[in-house]
Amino acid sequence: MNLDDVLAADHLPLFRARGPESIVAWRGDRPVTAARLLADIRTLAAGLPKHGPILNLCGDRLKFAATFCAAVLRGQVNLLPPNHSPAMIAQLRER
Repeated sequence: MNLDDVLAADHLPLFRARGPESIVAWRGDRPVTAARLLADIRTLAAGLPKHGPILNLCGDRLKFAATFCAAVLRGQVNLLPPNHSPAMIAQLRER
């Protein structure tokens, strides 16, 4: 199954019942539709490294969720550090 198959609405029950144009989030004062979120996830997934875990440091909830979903679709591990201190980031990079 390729990424387009996985992102199709019939494979994502969260969006199937509501439809692609339903509002799933807000970015500032602008609505984000299911279709837009899925497009963002597709773009993010295509840009991730081919192998290894990702370090998800997104402070914005919607960006965090999209990045998390992109990594899951790629079968990659999301590293979620307990804090974003430079020492913690350096420690994770070393591992």
